[in-house]
Amino acid sequence: MKLIVVRHGQTDWNKQDLCQGHANIPLNEAGLKQAEQVAQRLKSEKIDLAFTSDLERAVVTADLILAHHPATPVEYHQQLRERNYGVYERKTYSEFRQGIVDSGELPHLFRPESGESLLDVQKRALDFYGSLLPRCLSETVLVVAHGGVVQSLLLGIDHQPFAEETRKRYSHANTGYSILNVNSVLS
Repeated sequence: MKLIVVRHGQTDWNKQDLCQGHANIPLNEAGLKQAEQVAQRLKSEKIDLAFTSDLERAVVTADLILAHHPATPVEYHQQLRERNYGVYERKTYSEFRQGIVDSGELPHLFRPESGESLLDVQKRALDFYGSLLPRCLSETVLVVAHGGVVQSLLLGIDHQPFAEETRKRYSHANTGYSILNVNSVLS
């Protein structure tokens, strides 16, 4: 399977460095331009199937990409939603990082009240991937999701740890994308 994984375009909350998680925040003007640019870069790719988070910022990004691929079917999945930041939703990332420090947990194990840890997100993303791979092995698949999901998915596919330096290597800016050729299920 050829897997194209794209992070959604910028939102005002991205620009303000706020945890948006499951909040349904739309793309801002810069995010729409970013999505149009990634759509241009990917227009020559053959895309057989598309999967996107059901949150508006990912849906609009996917729609702009798929405007160049009008026959491509698209499915919307809650499994591809961003990390649930729980009580930190709408708070700054610096407040969130301080919450991690205060908890004494490793960053990938920290589960805020009413939220998810990065390991929870990775399990959700890899469960989605595991269900996708057997049915799409000979296809080119587009996945449009969120920063935490993209990072967790790619770390899992590549069997990499959640170490800080590794996480940075797998981080994607808004509308950053990766193209992978994968041919086996996770072990």
